[in-house]
Amino acid sequence: MEEYRYIVWVGGCDDYYKNYTDAKRDADEWRAKGYDDVIIQEIIKKPSGCFVHRKVKEICNAKG
Repeated sequence: MEEYRYIVWVGGCDDYYKNYTDAKRDADEWRAKGYDDVIIQEIIKKPSGCFVHRKVKEICNAKG
């Protein structure tokens, strides 16, 4: 079973995603609605079995 790899936080509420593409799309949709407190975190499983979260540096697809 595939595990969740990303969390999108919007003002303290969380949504979980299995891939970055879906997480990024959701974060962009929230920002388009006017929310500015949007964060994507990656869930990393360490060899010990513990999980850590890391803020993701987002990939921008803007042309310019």
